Amino acid sequence: MKRNMMRLSRLGKYLFLLLLITWAMPLVCQADPLSRALQNWEPMGIYGRIMEMGADGSSLVINEKTVLLVNQKRFLKVYRTKILDLEGKELPLNVLSKGKYVAVKGAQSYEDKTNNPVVVAKEIYLLPKRMSRNELKQVDIFRTNPTKW
Repeated sequence: MKRNMMRLSRLGKYLFLLLLITWAMPLVCQADPLSRALQNWEPMGIYGRIMEMGADGSSLVINEKTVLLVNQKRFLKVYRTKILDLEGKELPLNVLSKGKYVAVKGAQSYEDKTNNPVVVAKEIYLLPKRMSRNELKQVDIFRTNPTKW
């Protein structure tokens, strides 16, 4: 009788462990663009005019490249794209619109379904006008690479 109870107890522990692993696997093995960018941080900068904006405000198209805006909380850490003016003052998301000039600092990643390259934006600078790369370096935007979150 004791032996059967020990077997059941051991079986229960293994079953619990299996269920725990099954539940945790999607959390650990996330393959979305933000996870890939955080895992393999490849700094990237892009600047130009906003050609399109996603309907939900989570993406932009600049120079035919998709830029993903981030606003997520994972494991007690918040990952959020900051929208800034040239002085570093934070701005609301609604200042971004089609036709505005921006400079984006972030990391290269890939879309989930199509595996197309995207930029995961850490910072987006609203520019007052079209600016050359040299002008952007003078205002410190592209003088340094974006750092990992």
